[in-house]
Amino acid sequence: MRSIVVSLIVLPMLAPTASSRAQGETVGALEGTVHERSASRSLLATRVLVQRVAPDTAAVATAQPDARGRYRFDSLPPGRYVARAVNGLVDSLRVPPAPIDLDIQAGRVVLADFTLPSGTELRQVVCGDARPGDRRGAVAGRALDADADGRPLEGAEIVAVWMDFPLDQATRRSAPTRRVTVAKTGRDGEYRVCGVPIETLFTLQLRSERRASAAVRLLIADGEGVIARDLSLSVRTAAPVAALDSLTRAAAGKGRDAVREELQLTGTAELAGTVRGLSGDPFKGAQVRVRDARSTAVTDSAGHFVLSDLPAGTQMLVVRHPGYSLAEVPVELRPGERVEQAVLLVRPLTLEAIQASAAAMDLEAFDASRRTNLSGQFLTQEQIDRKKHVTETVDLFDDVLGFTPFGRGPSARLVSNLALANQHHCSSASVIIQGREGRRINDVTPAQIAGIEAYSDGEFAPGRFAGQAECGVVVIWLRKNRPTPRVDIRLRANGYQ
Repeated sequence: MRSIVVSLIVLPMLAPTASSRAQGETVGALEGTVHERSASRSLLATRVLVQRVAPDTAAVATAQPDARGRYRFDSLPPGRYVARAVNGLVDSLRVPPAPIDLDIQAGRVVLADFTLPSGTELRQVVCGDARPGDRRGAVAGRALDADADGRPLEGAEIVAVWMDFPLDQATRRSAPTRRVTVAKTGRDGEYRVCGVPIETLFTLQLRSERRASAAVRLLIADGEGVIARDLSLSVRTAAPVAALDSLTRAAAGKGRDAVREELQLTGTAELAGTVRGLSGDPFKGAQVRVRDARSTAVTDSAGHFVLSDLPAGTQMLVVRHPGYSLAEVPVELRPGERVEQAVLLVRPLTLEAIQASAAAMDLEAFDASRRTNLSGQFLTQEQIDRKKHVTETVDLFDDVLGFTPFGRGPSARLVSNLALANQHHCSSASVIIQGREGRRINDVTPAQIAGIEAYSDGEFAPGRFAGQAECGVVVIWLRKNRPTPRVDIRLRANGYQ
């Protein structure tokens, strides 16, 4: 496969002005367009590099395409050149772009258009089994020893975990199934994990010598095909796999509202940075920590923070601020070194904001969740309207979404099949209607609903549902001009119902 396709055309340069005629007669130009076939990748991540190879190699230049992929080199001395489009993803996957030979002539413009490989082509190179329309992707990269200045880790394990929702042909119900695949790293620490589903959240973790890095959450967008991710591990300071498993089991046994305890790992790495919002304003008082590490910090008036005595390797930075979505950012730390990391906090949609927005904006938010959080199950308004026999919202879950419906009317509830299997106390999934939690599934009718997103496994639910998704969570978006449902005010605690 040719990684980059190029077309060449030579045109005379436009007539120069009197002040630039002399220069125009002694130099040439190169221009063209870089075409990107994946909507999820940015052309701004690509550079065009040209270097003269004769009569000497003194002339070297780079150009960044604009948002439409267009680039131009002016004032290139005549000679033979080699040009290539340099893209971080393509290069990191070790798919070298084919060099292009160019002949730059005085007073001439060479047109060279580059086409970057599609996601299917990249996956074909990485996995060798890509087929058009296949909804599977791959992740590739290298495993590094954080204690040895990035030395490759040979023979380590890369563990990928995600959720599938195959339809059980016997029961006609969606059966949530946890998928786990393990890849071994090669001599240079290289690895590849093939068969990861497209547009589905999955976790990736590096393990070696019974120690584990932080689990990084990743998602492969439609058309992207392959993503690159390097992971690192410090055997000296990383968490033991057995300890992480023990904490997870302990949290599961304490009930749905329990927060998993964390280890108190230490090391010699440092992490500093600034927490800001979309407006660029810094956040004072944000709580900052690295998961499972002892060190914590609070941002100052300039939004700055410093965390010391941290374990090295791939870690997860966690930032909280009241009224804003939880921020989780993977970071690469090294012993005795300081790493800088900027953090952006985004305010989640409030009930008032949703009610004030138009129907198109409501559906845009729902569609955004559907595109980026496909570890869950989704029902669109069109799908709901086709279920003409359904009279109650609980009935919408009769054969999809990995949930089992129970009861009718106000007493109806949904149970996550997976959550109940793993945690017997999970007798009902959380229900959030138009941004408000603590609702019942039949507080609205199917005719009021614009969309439903549901997550049966709290581990793969988006971060905005932290603390609400242990037993599964169902989120209901309402149609425009539908009144917010009235909720009966009853005593539901201490045995009252």
